[in-house]
Amino acid sequence: MNPHVDSHVVCVLAPRHNDADDGDVAKSNGENDGYFGFPRVFWTRARQASASSMVAMSVQASPVLRRPKRNPMRPSASQKWTGQHPWWTALAPDRDRVLLKILQLMAAVVISIGLAARFGQYYMIPSQETLIFSSRPITSRFSGWGTSLAWWAEFVGRTSPEMRAQILDLVFDQSSNASLKLNIVRFNIGGSTGMNRHGESVDDEGFRSWGAIPSFIMPDGTYNWNADTAQVVVLQEAKARGANVFEAFSNSPPWWMTVSNTTRGAYYGTIDNIRPENYPAFAEYLATVVAHARDAWGITFDYLEPFNEPNSGWWKPEVSSQEGCEWSAKSQAAFIPFLVDAVRKAGLLPRLKASQYYSYLQWMAEFVTASDIWSMESIVRNLQNGGWIEGVGKINVHGYAFIIGMFEITAMWWNSLRDFVSDRAGSAQELWMSEAGGFNDNGVRSAATLGATITQDLNILRASAWAYWQILDSSDAWTLMKIEPAWVWWAPSYPFRVVPGPMFYAMQQFTSHVRPGDAILRSSRSGFLGTCDVCVLAAYSSSDQRLTLVATNTDAVARAHRFLLDDGFASVDGRQVIAEAMRTNTLVGELFARVDAPALDQGTDRRLSLRTVLPALSITTLVVSGVRAA
Repeated sequence: MNPHVDSHVVCVLAPRHNDADDGDVAKSNGENDGYFGFPRVFWTRARQASASSMVAMSVQASPVLRRPKRNPMRPSASQKWTGQHPWWTALAPDRDRVLLKILQLMAAVVISIGLAARFGQYYMIPSQETLIFSSRPITSRFSGWGTSLAWWAEFVGRTSPEMRAQILDLVFDQSSNASLKLNIVRFNIGGSTGMNRHGESVDDEGFRSWGAIPSFIMPDGTYNWNADTAQVVVLQEAKARGANVFEAFSNSPPWWMTVSNTTRGAYYGTIDNIRPENYPAFAEYLATVVAHARDAWGITFDYLEPFNEPNSGWWKPEVSSQEGCEWSAKSQAAFIPFLVDAVRKAGLLPRLKASQYYSYLQWMAEFVTASDIWSMESIVRNLQNGGWIEGVGKINVHGYAFIIGMFEITAMWWNSLRDFVSDRAGSAQELWMSEAGGFNDNGVRSAATLGATITQDLNILRASAWAYWQILDSSDAWTLMKIEPAWVWWAPSYPFRVVPGPMFYAMQQFTSHVRPGDAILRSSRSGFLGTCDVCVLAAYSSSDQRLTLVATNTDAVARAHRFLLDDGFASVDGRQVIAEAMRTNTLVGELFARVDAPALDQGTDRRLSLRTVLPALSITTLVVSGVRAA
């Protein structure tokens, strides 16, 4: 090969060697060509390629083409291991100044984000519109709002009557405008050995405070109905304040029925922690507690749920600090017949008039619930893997997938669930969102995250009930209220005051105005499967002729918004339509506060519309009275 020296160059690859041996090899700025031990690549004229050990490749190039410059800020192999990186050495004289500039830039970014969230409400996006449909509701009858009594009721039930009243009035009082007005109560049938007055397990240090819910049944088969008086007191006082829907649920069978001899799970978390030979005993225990509640406590449970997150894989004593039990999908299905038989033997069939047709199977389909799994995907897979339970009329699911931003995925799996059950006899007629929480982890977006989650649950999942997990918790991320002791914190019988937090008021935007019995209406936004900038929940009460719109602005800027009612809505007998507004905007300290009413218009086509401004990261509730829906 004899390339023309004026029109060709040769790319030569040679083993790495010292710069002193390069001879008259062309250099660029006298720099070392080595980089982290890779072979040297350099450019030279054809007449310089004389070493027989080299592999030469002729390439077309301009006679003025030069070897690429190596970045001087990239360290050589020796510099890499000695820590003498050129960029760090070059910065040595001004290193402190540069680091200060970096810190200042980071602080500016953080402050900018905070200011955007704080003052974004003063920048307004042009007007948007939501159309509200009067016909074909998403849910014809909403069942209500609720909470589970584990674990906070174990603490509250041990306080003085005065202090207990403060808390329960804020949660369950149906006549108070300061209350959440929850009407659904989920009672936890425990399986542990119990707690002392400070909420500590009597024999297992692994439990969280107030988490070792005591079992009513002992290993010898006898019952101690005083084992959990604290939770029973809260249950009864909730009913006295207007709660009217009750569900009993179990997190784990009693400890002596488990494989591991503890209610905190199996030592291998993916295997069942109940022995199959104990299925009949566990079913009898649940049915006996439900029957005793009816006869002795004055509580008639509407639903019984034997499982809680049954195939999650995380119920292991080494990591779990609460009751939990693994059940495979097939084990769940195998257990249900034992529960049905135990319910029948306990005499829990409804007492009906002779003229009523209400078969045993119909009642069982409304009574038995499954399976309180943490996400929609998990519950679909549970049913597909053999956990389908014929005759179950209600499905419980937990909303933690929504909290971590899985809106599209969750909606997809709910659609899959509807398709799955529609092909089977005794398909589920009702879905509950039976657990959600942890919203305070989102900082300034906490209220908006809660509002968006509730809206998507009722619009997309079509949940007929929505329950918060812990209205009172030691973790700020989960609790809706805080307890500030007036004297000493370690004695729960001493006076203290209850302070609702921002999430309390955010939830109140929904629970105070979207009431049990309301229809959840469709809107032009209700079918959107993604995360929503403005999330709208629409509800209508035919008895009160009241339309409720709850709008959550999840954006960091304010939005002008128009709500247009379709032609199925009209004023009642020509009466004046009245609109009012409540808002929770934690950025400016508005906590379920009354704000300016929306502007009410009626166009030439006599269609009603409402115009308002939705501040950044806020929840606004509009209540329109005096409207009739077709």
